[in-house]
Amino acid sequence: MSDVDHEQLYRLAESQAGYFTTGQAEEAGMDRTTLRYHARPGGRYQRVRRGLYRLRHFPSSRFEHVLASPGLS
Repeated sequence: MSDVDHEQLYRLAESQAGYFTTGQAEEAGMDRTTLRYHARPGGRYQRVRRGLYRLRHFPSSRFEHVLASPGLS
């Protein structure tokens, strides 16, 4: 877990309205077990749907439903 670059992942998600994919998390050094750990209730990430996550405390957008649509991830 110490090899995870949370800052890199945050910067990437920030440029994507707070969203990131499982693949992007893996590129930042996070394995799937660690991702699930951080996506638990109260964790730093929120699972939107399979393969798509969101920074839990990132400001919402009124276009949230469009940003999280399956065709865009």
